[in-house]
Amino acid sequence: MTFVALLSISLLLFFLSIKTTTLSQAQCLSDQRDALIQFKHGFNNNTQLHSWNSSTDCCIWDGIECDDQTGMVTAINLAAASISGELNPALFNLSSLQYLDLSSNNFYNITLPQTGFERLGNLTDLDLSSSGFAGEIPIGISSLKHLISLYLSDNILHLHETNLKTVLSNLTNLQILGLDGADISLNGSEWGNAVSQVGITLVSLSMANCGLRGNLPDEIFYFTNLTYLDLSSNSKLSGKLPELTKQSILQYINSAFNSKPYKTPIFGL
Repeated sequence: MTFVALLSISLLLFFLSIKTTTLSQAQCLSDQRDALIQFKHGFNNNTQLHSWNSSTDCCIWDGIECDDQTGMVTAINLAAASISGELNPALFNLSSLQYLDLSSNNFYNITLPQTGFERLGNLTDLDLSSSGFAGEIPIGISSLKHLISLYLSDNILHLHETNLKTVLSNLTNLQILGLDGADISLNGSEWGNAVSQVGITLVSLSMANCGLRGNLPDEIFYFTNLTYLDLSSNSKLSGKLPELTKQSILQYINSAFNSKPYKTPIFGL
C-alpha cells in the first residue's frame, strides 16, 4: 500500500473519529429528555417550546444546554418565554443542572414547591424573579451551597414558616441576592445577622420593599465585596447611613427612611 493511500486512510479515520465524538457529545440522555418533557407538560402555554420534541436530541432544544461529555442537562434558560402553569416536579430530576432561569414569565399565584430544590445541588445560578410565584420561599433553597446568584425579586413570596437566617445559612458562595418585594418582616438586627452569614462574598444585595423595620444594621455597609445595596421602600426602617471610608468598595446605595429615598453614587463612582 502506497504512502498516499495510507495517508488517505489515516485522514479518513481521523475525521470519522471527530464526527463520532461530536455526535456523542451532542446527544442527551433519555432520562434527561423524559424529565424535560414532563416539565414541559406542567405549562399551560408551551407554544414557545416547539423545539422540545421527544424525537429529537434535547441538547439542541431552545433554552437547553448539556454537558458535552456526559449528555446531562446543565442549563435551562426560559426567561421571558411567555409560559404559565406550574413547576412539574420532574424538574428536580435534572440533578446536574447548574443554571435555571424562569424569570419574567406568567406563573401568577403558583406556589413554589417547598421540597425539590435541594435535589439540584449543583445549581450556581437561580432566577425566578418577576414571574408571579407566590407562597413561602422554599426551604430547599438553603441546601444549594454552590449558589452564586439568587434572584427571587418581584413575586408574591414571604418567609412565615421559616426565617431568612435559615434560608441563607449554607449559601456561603452567594454573590448576588435579590429579594425585592418578598415579605421578610424582620427588624434590623435579625435580617442584618442573617445576611452577615453570606456577607463576605456578597457583591449585590437588593431587599427593596421587604417589610424591613427597626434600626439599620451598620455591618452591611462594610461587607468587603459589596458594591450595590438597595433597601428602598422599607418605610419602617430607620437610622442613618454611616460615614464610608475610601477603602469601602460600595458604589451605589438606594435606601429609604420614612419613605424618603436616598440614592447616591459613593465617592463619585
